[in-house]
Amino acid sequence: MLTLPKYIDRPAQPYAAIRALVTMKTIDEIAPGRIEALFRRLGERGITPAGPLFFRYLAIDMDADLEIDFGVAVAEPIAPDEVLVAGTIPGGRYASVTYFGPYDDLYDVNTVMIGFARQRGLLFDQHVEGTSDVFGGRFEIYHTDPKAEPDPSKWETELAIRLADQG
Repeated sequence: MLTLPKYIDRPAQPYAAIRALVTMKTIDEIAPGRIEALFRRLGERGITPAGPLFFRYLAIDMDADLEIDFGVAVAEPIAPDEVLVAGTIPGGRYASVTYFGPYDDLYDVNTVMIGFARQRGLLFDQHVEGTSDVFGGRFEIYHTDPKAEPDPSKWETELAIRLADQG
């Protein structure tokens, strides 16, 4: 099930993450290890997540690399270390859609969101560098932990993309 797209104003929020370069073919094998390492390192440092797991897509070249932060919001900014990067979820207006179902369908959910934006003349906060689309704020937010809910039809994932400033 997919909700209708909506607009959300989000405040800026610090986060901790592990950054990685993946491809569309390798993301499924790389993501679990990065997520495990993220939560292990947060625990070692005594940092409590202040929100659900998310993937922040920093740069996307569908034919090559995707630069992703595998992260969680934190209450206070952190000092980066050899494992964690510190970031900020940018505040601003986002187009958002929520999907209930397996992660395999998220590519199609992204396609719906992009089509919605084009149809309405919305511009995302993005620019092109080389062959990559670089985003000011593009997130998949995983509101359901598959370990706690084994039924993929009940997994809730929010796709949120920051809109370009108007004016």
